[in-house]
Amino acid sequence: MSETLSYQITLNCPIGADVRHYAEENADIVTRFMSAAIEAQNILVEDPDRAAELLETAMQRRGRDLTAEVLRPGLDDFDFTPKMDGQEISEALGEVFDSLAAEGKLRGDKPEYMDFMNPRFFEEAAKTVQPAGS
Repeated sequence: MSETLSYQITLNCPIGADVRHYAEENADIVTRFMSAAIEAQNILVEDPDRAAELLETAMQRRGRDLTAEVLRPGLDDFDFTPKMDGQEISEALGEVFDSLAAEGKLRGDKPEYMDFMNPRFFEEAAKTVQPAGS
């Protein structure tokens, strides 16, 4: 089994009613944002050296001294292929909830995360972006 970590766009799972309302009222903005996120992930997949250089620039703007040479090896630890797997995201969020609850940082019932999954924005955004490797 691969030890590569999976990275997914999780913006499709608004937890709060305000976020869900905003997404529904501003579907075009959310879809365009998702398209940009997919394009960024495609750079990570297709050209990790360039991605590391872009990350270096972003880090420098934030006052952090991390070079592309330092950042580049870490990019191999993730699968940045854009995808939306609601079940996988729900399970990951559930594990985070359980961990924080065990530490006493959360109380109450664990949310039914699948109730909040809406792949529509990801699916619409994916139609506007050239897939990685094509």
